[in-house]
Amino acid sequence: MINRHRIAIGARAKLPVTCLSLALLSAVAHAQTIRGVVVDEGDKPVAGVVMQLLDSASHITGRSLSNERGEFRLATNRPGTYRVRTMRIGYLPAVSVPAALGTGNEVTQRLVLTGVRFVLDTMHVVGDNACGGFADSAAATFAVWEQVRTALAAVQLTGSGRNIAATTVGYERTLGPDGRRVLQQKSIVRSEYVTQPWLTISPDSLRRGGYVVTDRDNSTIYYGPGLDALLSNSFIEDHCFRLVTDRKDKSRLGVAFEPTPHRKKIAEVRGTLWLDRASSELRRMEYGYANIAPEQESEAKGETEFARMTNGAWAISRWNIRMPLLEQRIRSQAVGGSGLHLVEIRETGGELALARRGTDTLWSRPPIVLAGVVQDSVSGRSIAGAHVALAGTGLQGVSDDRGRFTVAGVLPGEYTLEVRTPSLDSASAVHQTPLMITDASKPAEIRVPTASQIGAMLCGAARTVEPGIVLGVVGVRGDTLPRSIVVSAEWQDATVHNESGGVAVDRPLRRIETRTDTRGVFRICGVPVDTPVLLRATTAGANGPPISVKIPANGRFARAELSLDRPVAGVAAFTGVVLVDSTRQPVIGAEVTLPEVTQSTVTDDKGVFSFSNVAPGTHRVVVRRIGFGALDTPVDFAANQTVHRQIFLSRAVVLDSVVVNAKNADPFMRDFEENRNIGLGHFLVRAELEKMEGQSVAAVLTMVQGVAMMHGKGSRAAVSANRVRTQCAPPTDTCLRREAIIYLPPPTDPDHFGQACYAQVYLDRILMNPGAPTTPFDLSTVAVSQIEAIEYYASPAQTPLKYSKFGSACGVVVIWTKRFTK
Repeated sequence: MINRHRIAIGARAKLPVTCLSLALLSAVAHAQTIRGVVVDEGDKPVAGVVMQLLDSASHITGRSLSNERGEFRLATNRPGTYRVRTMRIGYLPAVSVPAALGTGNEVTQRLVLTGVRFVLDTMHVVGDNACGGFADSAAATFAVWEQVRTALAAVQLTGSGRNIAATTVGYERTLGPDGRRVLQQKSIVRSEYVTQPWLTISPDSLRRGGYVVTDRDNSTIYYGPGLDALLSNSFIEDHCFRLVTDRKDKSRLGVAFEPTPHRKKIAEVRGTLWLDRASSELRRMEYGYANIAPEQESEAKGETEFARMTNGAWAISRWNIRMPLLEQRIRSQAVGGSGLHLVEIRETGGELALARRGTDTLWSRPPIVLAGVVQDSVSGRSIAGAHVALAGTGLQGVSDDRGRFTVAGVLPGEYTLEVRTPSLDSASAVHQTPLMITDASKPAEIRVPTASQIGAMLCGAARTVEPGIVLGVVGVRGDTLPRSIVVSAEWQDATVHNESGGVAVDRPLRRIETRTDTRGVFRICGVPVDTPVLLRATTAGANGPPISVKIPANGRFARAELSLDRPVAGVAAFTGVVLVDSTRQPVIGAEVTLPEVTQSTVTDDKGVFSFSNVAPGTHRVVVRRIGFGALDTPVDFAANQTVHRQIFLSRAVVLDSVVVNAKNADPFMRDFEENRNIGLGHFLVRAELEKMEGQSVAAVLTMVQGVAMMHGKGSRAAVSANRVRTQCAPPTDTCLRREAIIYLPPPTDPDHFGQACYAQVYLDRILMNPGAPTTPFDLSTVAVSQIEAIEYYASPAQTPLKYSKFGSACGVVVIWTKRFTK
């Protein structure tokens, strides 16, 4: 078995190369042949007998393997006298009488296995080494070795026949430095002829260069002992052999091998081949490496398993080789200078899943299916809907209503099992547990905590008024993290109470403070759910904008990340949030201006804004948003301080005189008239649309000043109040159907330059393309003749609040269809 893998010290390891070497048997013209059948003393055909054709000098000139009918065929290209040697596991080798083969002759023989039965149960292990031990012990060792050689020869002949199709599962793994936990794994399934599933080099090359070689690029190549090497005479000459027993499994007898003393300067292999005592069949080979660095020797190893198929042929059923990835690390002279350090372990191998000849199944391995049940760690109740996955593999399953799950196609190994449950999802948590998988005989019982248990672990057993928990981290850009930063959480708690004459609602401000640890991590317990919570971090010499978080109504946890900047010396910072005075909802897209210092910004989707470099002094702060009354107020700014304000805007809508015909009034169109009277945006009414009937909506929209619409095969129309760009997103059905689709290039986000940003389209108050990011809407599905009016808003500053949803920064188109007949 030769498996090649390069490990570069101090560099990234190259992946191993795995391939199949096909042994081709060339046809021999005018061959001399001995064919026949081999049977036992009961006249029953014997399958899987290794047949060797010996010439007059006892050299092997041909080999074959008897099939399930006991049939064999041996050919040679030279006339002469030949004998047939039979090698069968459980029997001593036997040699037939000589047979003369003339040119082109064919001789038929019927061979009967009458040799003495070889029984391993009678073998006595004395523990001495065959290199220098007693003759009787050496004879016993090599008698067992002959059984090993018989099995190896049968495996080799099976691979050279090219008549058995095999399905194998090969894999490559990355393991942690402990050599146990699987960090990453990928596998591939192949269906090819049975043969050696690895690269090979000649036994002579191994004898000269050794089994571990340093290449020119300072990488390390590991070779394993292949079939050719194990069957070679040089392997016997270079290794010492002895019989060993397995203390844990008395049914096995082993032949251990190790390099002879004269090989101590060459990287070699040592190991054990294990046989079944009852049947004398070869089961397994384990090997490691000798005469290499201790850091390599402790981890570099491999193993191979063998199996007999129903037709008597033999195959390698499982194989792998482990290779340590080492790097050179510099240590202080006080502790001995530089040294090798184990970084990770690469493992490559595979398993034979199925072997077939035609429609006959000769061997199959039961697939490993990980089965188990997910339970609550306290109550023991089954958990339905739990997602179970083996980290790094892509293998996963979901538990049923009784908590049971299965994960198919698992390879043996130690994994990290990740479990996600609805309760853990509410805590944004994942339960992880190590799991050793060897077979599918015993279901796994996985007990996972609940969000309540995690909450109790984080906040203690003390009960809090509110159930929510915020977990987060604070970072200071361009500086090391201070030891302690104050983090506060603020929210408004609505309280309803009765007063004379009606019901009153109080909205007192609630506040909780905590401090970060030395890593900048914090947690705040006792915050409400389904309520906006404003988080702010403060520390001397650094400032940053607050952020708003909201724990879902069915959750308990939220995560947050706050960033602080160290301001320029001598300037102030200004942060805040703009809210609606009646509902305390954030005002999105409000313009916040410091006109005296020519600084301006807009609020984000949580109503938050910030200025990092404000000159000290008293400056006017102007806040505007369409549909609200403007705010203009002075604010004092001191050097090296952060000013934070909550700004409340009141709704202010002034309508021109509107004459409504009660008979034909359409309540839907009142929104249109209100928006048009405010004066922002672009509006098309029925009188203008009648002139455009017969054309597409895209053509109609080109009437809007500053808007252009381009469409055609393979392109999508781009529209903006200030610029026009034509671009086709990755090919889709809508892109190929020459449909007119509005989208906007994001005007301010350079990270999204060149990506499609689609306008939101409302049809009679219904958003037709929700989602994030906004999906395209086909305007050709709406006929101009059915449209009463169109509104178009190019930016959030123009868009009415009712249409200011997430994604509206790309523009909003509102289409009103006809509701009545005039």
